[in-house]
Amino acid sequence: SQWEAVTYHTLLYHHIAVQEAIKLDGEDVYRAVIMLIDMVGRPWLEGKDWQIPKWQLLQACPSEFNFTGSSKGFEGALGMSGIDGRFFLVALCEGNLCAQRPQALQPGHGRLVVMELDPGSGPSNAFVAGKMRRTSTCMWRTVKVVKLPIPYFRDYSDLAEHKGVLAVTSQENSAIFLGKMVLTKDGLLDPATFDVMSGDVFNFPPTSDCKVSYCNVEAIDFINDRLLVAGSDTMKAKGRQEYQCILKEASMHAFALPGKFHFKSLPDEDL
Repeated sequence: SQWEAVTYHTLLYHHIAVQEAIKLDGEDVYRAVIMLIDMVGRPWLEGKDWQIPKWQLLQACPSEFNFTGSSKGFEGALGMSGIDGRFFLVALCEGNLCAQRPQALQPGHGRLVVMELDPGSGPSNAFVAGKMRRTSTCMWRTVKVVKLPIPYFRDYSDLAEHKGVLAVTSQENSAIFLGKMVLTKDGLLDPATFDVMSGDVFNFPPTSDCKVSYCNVEAIDFINDRLLVAGSDTMKAKGRQEYQCILKEASMHAFALPGKFHFKSLPDEDL
């Protein structure tokens, strides 16, 4: 459970899946489990066996960064090429201050956690009865924690990158932030200088009577410079959301950015 992010390893050409936050044996804290996955073949083109999962777990390593609970961990991740041939995983904390409730709902304290793999030693970790058995000392080490320049998001649900521009969505606010990342001239991540600059926040379209319509945006990505694709989770049960939220639940959406806008960090320059 708790699968909250999928990204791509740009150096090894494998996918990475992130389990949000689980308690490992012998520990009192919660850590993300980051898995390197090999997609075998193209199951959607292989006839009657297309429904059979065709993937292989190559590696599973916990994050050094830890949480105090399981409900608010990493909610999105980006695989990014770095300086000196290094690879970094940039993970988005779901809660403000990377905390659990109620601290998680204190607006304006979004965080990105930049990590790099320490391969460690020992046989590869494996899963037994759904739980990770640790036989390796491998770990995704925390390289840097970056504050997001978003003043009022109450939560953070996903992130995406396009031409050096970072997108971050919020379910609670039904909005998206767009801002430029500080990368090298070659578009690589340098931990010494990596940051996110001030940007713009756009609300997702409301209903005709100005109520929140897109209540559960859980995924975001760029199609091109002006188009984004989003995915919504199911509506929260037991009256925790207003009735109109059911109209956009469990579905995909395409959004066009305003015809002309400027990032505060990029004067007189469009995306």
